[in-house]
Order: sequence, then structure tokens, then C-alpha cells
Amino acid sequence: MNPVAFVRPKVVRAAHTPVQSALLNERSAANYLGLHTRTLQKGRQDGSGPTFIKLGRRIAYRQCDLDAWVEAHAVRSTADVTMRRGAKA
Repeated sequence: MNPVAFVRPKVVRAAHTPVQSALLNERSAANYLGLHTRTLQKGRQDGSGPTFIKLGRRIAYRQCDLDAWVEAHAVRSTADVTMRRGAKA
């Protein structure tokens, strides 16, 4: 009789998980938004920037958070911007 050999299935690992591949570093996020990295840094300090993720010393942004931040700043006229800043019309 021939013995049946046990064949171990080969484990294939993706290079990046979906979460990791969806994260952008500061420079990539700035390029995506058309902003300077310093603008994102200021936004993190004063809370006016997009939502970010801190992984140890690393700063990362999800593209969906960047898109949401842009949508939240959409206005129809310059009057909308003035009203948003708290100025009286």
C-alpha cells in the first residue's frame, strides 16, 4: 500500500492588508489634497485639519477621511465662508 502523504496548504499573505493600503502618509495626503504638508501639520495642531491616525511616531490619513474633510468645506458662495467663520452678514 502506498502511504498517503500529508500536504500542508501553502499560506499566501497579501503584501498589505486593506487597511494599510488605504492609509496615506503626510506627503501623499498633502499631494492628494493639493496642499503643503505644513498645512496638514497646522491642522493637526489646531484641530482644523482632516481626521488622522497616529501609529507610534507615524502620522497617516485614510483617503475616505480626506474626502469627507473636503466635502465638509464645500460652500456655494463667499458669503457662506463668511457666515461659517462667525462674522455677521
